[in-house]
Amino acid sequence: MFAFLIKRLAQAIVVMFVISIISFSIQDNLGDPLRELVGQSVSEEERQALRDELGLNDPFLERYLRFAENAVQGDLGTSYFLKNLPCR
Repeated sequence: MFAFLIKRLAQAIVVMFVISIISFSIQDNLGDPLRELVGQSVSEEERQALRDELGLNDPFLERYLRFAENAVQGDLGTSYFLKNLPCR
């Protein structure tokens, strides 16, 4: 029985990992999150500075690893739709 539970737990961890990669990549390809945060009235220089500050210019793998590390700690990131309010 214990071996069965360990096997199921390992399967659940793998499934959660795959789902997190798929959902993160979908969210990554939906568009520019800065449009939701600041609108279109902000200059391109300010947008670029904000992208650098939020880490949106980092490579996909680096952003995913940062997200996964924070998600394990219970921090699901910044809500771009709720205007920079934490999602906790």
